[in-house]
Amino acid sequence: QGQIHTLPELVRAYMTFAQNYYLDPLGRPSRELGNIKYALQPLLEVFPTLPVEDFGPLRLKAIREVMIEKNWCRTEINRRIGVIKRMVKWAVSEQILSPVILHGLQSVTGLKRGRTRAREKARVLPVDEKQVYAVLPHTTPVVAAMIELQLLTGMRPAEVCQFRPCDLDRSGKIWHYYPEKHKNVYRDIERIVSIGPRGQEILR
Repeated sequence: QGQIHTLPELVRAYMTFAQNYYLDPLGRPSRELGNIKYALQPLLEVFPTLPVEDFGPLRLKAIREVMIEKNWCRTEINRRIGVIKRMVKWAVSEQILSPVILHGLQSVTGLKRGRTRAREKARVLPVDEKQVYAVLPHTTPVVAAMIELQLLTGMRPAEVCQFRPCDLDRSGKIWHYYPEKHKNVYRDIERIVSIGPRGQEILR
């Protein structure tokens, strides 16, 4: 287990790894780094001196109970427990922890809807299109065009902000935009945004 003996030491080692691994295409810290910090905070609160070899399923469930008491929603709790498991998996791959510890933690399944005290996340509904179009006269022409183009195509805000003519294929009846940078670029997934007649009119 090297020089790592307690959970806080493990967290520090994992954060050092994460700061160099979870970067956006420009080399800046990605949002995932913040998610990891939030997920690991309850671990440090509950077990500030626990030896790493004593971390098992019941202690993981204890951390989950703390998250429930913090009134985090069920899906968020499942995601953050997943981060803790991911940290332990990394430690096993680095031969810091025994695979037995990871095997034990994997037995802790995610919280199920209707079978937990954890609250459900309120459903986020889309804004009525009438409200979107009511805003357009109060913006600049460029911003109004960006808003309507995003509404028509489903582009993410960053994609419409970084839009460049060189990333646009106008050879066919339907145009295709290939963002140079997007959230799944590290997975080698090509992002394609199709733009129909109204979107083309806006761009012209």
